[in-house]
Amino acid sequence: YRNFYVHKDRQDTLPKIFDRTLPLESDPDWDQTKYIPQLIIINLGTNDLTTDKGRKAPLTAKEFLTTYDRFLNRLHKLFPRAKVLATIGPIIDKPVSDWLQTLTEKYNFVHTLVFPDKEPAEDCGAGTLHPSILGDIKMADQLVPAIRQLMQWKCTG
Repeated sequence: YRNFYVHKDRQDTLPKIFDRTLPLESDPDWDQTKYIPQLIIINLGTNDLTTDKGRKAPLTAKEFLTTYDRFLNRLHKLFPRAKVLATIGPIIDKPVSDWLQTLTEKYNFVHTLVFPDKEPAEDCGAGTLHPSILGDIKMADQLVPAIRQLMQWKCTG
């Protein structure tokens, strides 16, 4: 819905730049037929919640879900066989995690994964805002089994 720390915070959000080959360049567009994903993982929502930098109002469920819903419909039109794993956390998850749950109830191709808060302190990096390497490893340890289960992929070797 909106970006963090930019003046025009609704200008270049991920749904709007999705078609770009390079995120900061409007040309050339990415050829969506070059790669057809089986799984699309989305981790959006944390920066949408901030009221820093003069934002007048917090994000509402309606604003967030309308934008997310439009993006999901676009992805599903492009990749009708792909599953979507909508994730949130570990910086902030509420209320986005609740809002994402409504999408899994609405769409059979959407699934959610909520990463728990960073605990203990060694999970925190970048001034405690983002996960540290250890925090990233813990997230990967949650993400990989979730993907395997969702996609019914088996490990061999």
